[in-house]
Amino acid sequence: MTVRNVLLIVVDALRLDHVGTYRDDIKLTPNIDVLAADAGVFDHCFANASTTDPSVTTIMTGQYPLRHGIFNHGQEVTERELATVAAVESVPMTLQQSHHTFAVSHMERWHKRGVDAYIHPHEHTDREDDTSFPLSYSPAEELTELTCEALRQRADDDWFGYIHFMDTHIPYRPSYRLDDRRYMVDGVPKIPMETVLESLEGTHWGEYLEQLPSQIETTHDLLTTYQNGVHAVDTAIGALTRELKALDIFEETAIILTADHGESLTEHDIYFDHHGLYDVSLRVPLIVRAPGFSGRYDEFVQHFDIAPTVLDVLEQSFDEHRFDGTSLAGSKPDREFVVAEEAFVNRNSCIRTAEHKYIKSRDDDRTCRYCGYEHGESRQLFSLREDGDEVDNIVAKEPGLADELDAALERWSEATRARRRDSEIDFDRDLDRDQLAALGYL
Repeated sequence: MTVRNVLLIVVDALRLDHVGTYRDDIKLTPNIDVLAADAGVFDHCFANASTTDPSVTTIMTGQYPLRHGIFNHGQEVTERELATVAAVESVPMTLQQSHHTFAVSHMERWHKRGVDAYIHPHEHTDREDDTSFPLSYSPAEELTELTCEALRQRADDDWFGYIHFMDTHIPYRPSYRLDDRRYMVDGVPKIPMETVLESLEGTHWGEYLEQLPSQIETTHDLLTTYQNGVHAVDTAIGALTRELKALDIFEETAIILTADHGESLTEHDIYFDHHGLYDVSLRVPLIVRAPGFSGRYDEFVQHFDIAPTVLDVLEQSFDEHRFDGTSLAGSKPDREFVVAEEAFVNRNSCIRTAEHKYIKSRDDDRTCRYCGYEHGESRQLFSLREDGDEVDNIVAKEPGLADELDAALERWSEATRARRRDSEIDFDRDLDRDQLAALGYL
């Protein structure tokens, strides 16, 4: 097929092990599984960051956080970070020359750059929240309706569209109910939420979780609401593919589906959030339905590979040095390791090979700003083949290997940082925040 359009679907906090094409006993995602059957499925895709703002910035720019500059998330993003990302061109900015660009997302700020129509769900729907939880997002049904309307308006155009589903981000979908046969709760401990809240007493995350609906009494109850969200998004993706077919543009539309990061569902004493650089928060699905993509791919790929892939699929020329990743449309990258960063609740970096994961703290105070815990020691080394859950830190047993991975991480980090360029905008004057707001960064 000839590709005229690209639909990029990002499902917030979607764990790879909750997608049927990656796990046979999961029955939550029949529509995604049908899509994957006629697509390329990447078994070892990793986010470059474990929070949304740096992750989506990487997806849209093809650059690692050390290069595009966004490490933090939300209100913690600094003006210095914004000054750095101001110099980076995103995929929508590139495609504006040849395609109509639109997005259906709650994020806005610098993510709006290059987007002709940025559709914020709260501005286009009149609804009442079904929860008093402080993080409240429009459900998948509403985003799908807005996206389908955008597709109908642009069916005769060449376009790049981006939709970001939030139903798998806490508070998930507490009022939605699956067929009981779809729920999978084995493997997650059944802990009373009262016990969880006692362990988080006085912390930022504990205050958040206290506001969950009263019917959520155990971690199993909260897990089922997460799975409600997974299934709701899958249903929405089925509706999107049907709309593309009804408009007779399905065959000329490439679809790329991923998650911005994963989710910890009690692992590592991280309760229903995604900080930490463990695989539950970094390993994500990546499904590409486009010409030349079929079957399973075992190579290491990362989010910074998506931007050049989009341009390649649309036959757009680009300078490969612009990206830290590489297009997946041809031969797949031959990488010995993947890398990731986080800075929102702790400042950590990691490097992961097929055999080992090494996590390095870059904070003197390693206390989690959400949980109040110290999630692991300042240097953590895991043997992934023997300890896939990453619970047995072997750094004391293998100090030489830890030092070797540390050196590789630092070499990669320095080389990446050296490619960064700052914008010419002066963010050090008194008008900094006004300037940022005028440019759409705040």
